[in-house]
This record gives sequence, structure tokens and C-alpha cells, in this order.
Amino acid sequence: MLTVVGIAVFISVLAAAFALMGYLQRNPILERVEPPGKGGQKLASDLAGFWGLSELCPLTFEQALTFGVLSAAAAFGLSALLVDVLVAVALAALCFLFVPRLAAKLAANKRVKDFRSALEFGVDVLLAGLSAGMTLEAALAEAGRTSPEPVKSEFIRVAEEIKNGEFPVKAFEGMARRIPCLESEELRDAIELYTRVGGPDALGLLKSVVANLREGMNARFQVDQYVRGAKTTAVMVALVPVAYVAIMAFIAPDLFGTLVSTSTGRTVIFGCLLVFGFGAWMLWNILRGIEDF
Repeated sequence: MLTVVGIAVFISVLAAAFALMGYLQRNPILERVEPPGKGGQKLASDLAGFWGLSELCPLTFEQALTFGVLSAAAAFGLSALLVDVLVAVALAALCFLFVPRLAAKLAANKRVKDFRSALEFGVDVLLAGLSAGMTLEAALAEAGRTSPEPVKSEFIRVAEEIKNGEFPVKAFEGMARRIPCLESEELRDAIELYTRVGGPDALGLLKSVVANLREGMNARFQVDQYVRGAKTTAVMVALVPVAYVAIMAFIAPDLFGTLVSTSTGRTVIFGCLLVFGFGAWMLWNILRGIEDF
């Protein structure tokens, strides 16, 4: 019976979430009539701000909302089966609030990592264009056209901003804010030197600065290769409890039947899941610390 209730609640919450998504994407004519700061648009704006949805994050509001609804429904169904409905409601609310925030952070970090990986190729094309006599705007557009994402979209955007009259340093400062990493800041500093010095020596100075930037990227890549083994070991350690549970459930299913069929056993399972989640969170912070190094 509890399984049927959990499935029904899951479907109901999911349907309500998609109904909310449809309501938030209502007619723009109604948005003009509706006073600012009221209705679903303000709720969507508040949620987007709490979840960290910005220019850096490639997730849309609808995707983040879907993550929140699915995680909340799964947490509610599992907790209602194992513990209590009140605990399930609290966990579902926490999942709805913080799972999209975590997903947005992961997506933003992945975008920064992809940018750092593809920047060297884009910088090479940029230098080749400047050496061939192109303007900074044209060289950026060419580098953006041939570079992989997200360097492609960022370089094209900077080139458009310069074309529309934006000062090059300001345009690269905007890119550094959207992609907050050491490489984007160093590239901004290199362009600032290039625009300030001018003349025949500017290109040579830019080449030397970009060469230092490339050396720094290669050094950080080598560090990442050195710590890759440590990260793999940490992931394997985290998978050991999961593998143990799967093996024991296959070898001795009667033992797990007792855990599921009694209230004490379900409470034990719930406590173990909480401890495992906390351990996984701690391990994730360690891995992030290795990557930041």
C-alpha cells in the first residue's frame, strides 16, 4: 500500500511541477499588464537566484526545476517507505531547494573546465590572426568560429561587443566574470597590455604573455594528471559500500528482507543512507580540493 501511495505522490508532484513550469512561461502580454514583483515571475526569479542560475551556468530554469522536482519526489517516496511521512516531506523540501543548486554548480564548474581545456587552441588561432594583420575584432571572430565550446561562444560574444563600440579590455573583463578562472583573467591582462602598448611591439608583447599563459595551462594539466590516480582511488573507496550491499543482497536476500519488512530495519537503512550521503559529500569536497589545487 505504501508503494502505491509513494508512486501516486511521485506522479502528482511531477505533474504539479510541469504545470508550474507552464504557468511561468505564460503570455508575455500578460506580463506587461501584471504589476512588477508579483505572480509567478517573481517566484521564478527568486528560485533562480537561490539556485545560482546565472550567465556562467548553462542550466535553464526549466531544467533546474525538473531536477528539483524529480529529486524531491524520489526523496519523498523513499523516505515515506522507510521512515515517516513528516520526515519525507522535510527531505523532499530540502532536495527541491538544494539539488538544483548543486546541479547548477556542477554545470558551471564543467563549463569553466571545458573553457580551460579549449582555450589554448583558441589563443593559438587568435595569435595567428593578429600575426596575419587582422584586427583584434576579426581575429577574435575567426578564433571563435574555429574553437570548440564554450570558447567559441565567448570569443564571438567579445568580438561582437568590440564591434559595437565596447573597449576591448571591458569586453574581456566581462568574459572573465562569466568564466571565473585564472586563464580568463590572464588573457584579459594580456589584451590590456596589447591595447595599451600599441605599435609594432604590441604583438610581440602579447605573444610573450600568451606564451606564459600557455605554460601555466600546461603546468596545471600536468598537475591534474598527477592527481588523477588519487581521485580514482577515492571514487573506488566510495563505491565499496555500494558493491558490498549489492553482493550481499544477491547472496543473502533473506537478511535484507528483514531490513525492509520491519520498522526498525527501515530506520537502520534510512540512517545508513544519511551517513553514506554525508560521507559522499565529504569525499566530494576532498576531490574538489584536489581539482582546485
